[in-house]
Amino acid sequence: MDVEKQLYSILEESFGIRNVEITDTLKDWEIDSLDMVELRMICEERFDIEFTDDDLDISNPTIEDVVELIEEKLNGDKKETS
Repeated sequence: MDVEKQLYSILEESFGIRNVEITDTLKDWEIDSLDMVELRMICEERFDIEFTDDDLDISNPTIEDVVELIEEKLNGDKKETS
């Protein structure tokens, strides 16, 4: 699974953001706190992961930060099924 490409797809489909660079920050694209909540929910569903509040305690994450966080979750912190 190419997390970076999927994240770019999410940003384009959900927020109309194109031509994203890995070093761009979410604030560069004017992603506000409500958009962050939406992005979180979309990523959790798309990648079948769950973020904690501590995971997202980054003031101005880059696209690379988000990709790395998703990859960490995929490699070890999958959602537990009840």
